[in-house]
Parts: sequence; structure tokens; C-alpha cells
Amino acid sequence: MKLSTLAALATVTTVGTTAHTGCATLTCPTAEQPTPTSQVTEVTVQRRIENALRDLEIFNARAFAVDAMLEGRIEHALKDLESATASAFKADQARLNEIARKAGTDR
Repeated sequence: MKLSTLAALATVTTVGTTAHTGCATLTCPTAEQPTPTSQVTEVTVQRRIENALRDLEIFNARAFAVDAMLEGRIEHALKDLESATASAFKADQARLNEIARKAGTDR
């Protein structure tokens, strides 16, 4: 399920249960007598929501681990790039110095 669908389902379930929190089952005018089928359905929906939230936590933990791994790879690549750039710069300087030496001008 998508995150927005889960959030909507959780909101509807929460609003439905909190609307009659203070009502006793027999005295609340809008309360329905719980049937075994409705109780099973409610437990099933509640378990699905809990499972979806658990799956979301696992997904977020994995995404965080991947982000940390990618961050390390990026840092390593930047260090490699910096090292390669410094080496190329030194090689260019050595080549320029050699050309200048051969031309007879000393740098």
C-alpha cells in the first residue's frame, strides 16, 4: 500500500474509535452491538495497520542504511577525485617545467 493510503486508513480507524470513547456500548445512541464478524474485521484491520507500520519502519531503516552507505561512497569518490586532480596538476607542472627547461627559459 502507498503511504497516503495507510495514513488515511489509520486516520479513519482512529477517528472512528475515538468518536465514541466515552460511550458505553448499551447507552450510546449511535453505538452498534458488536457482532463476532465486526470484531474479527476490526482485529484484522488493526493487524494490517500494525503490519504496514512495521513494514514502513523496516523500509525506513533500510533506506537510512543505504543513504549512509552511499554517503561513504561519495566521500571516498571525492577523496579519489581530489587525489587524481592533485596528481594531474603535479604532472602538468612537471611537463611545463620540462618544456621550459628545454626551451632554455627557467621557471
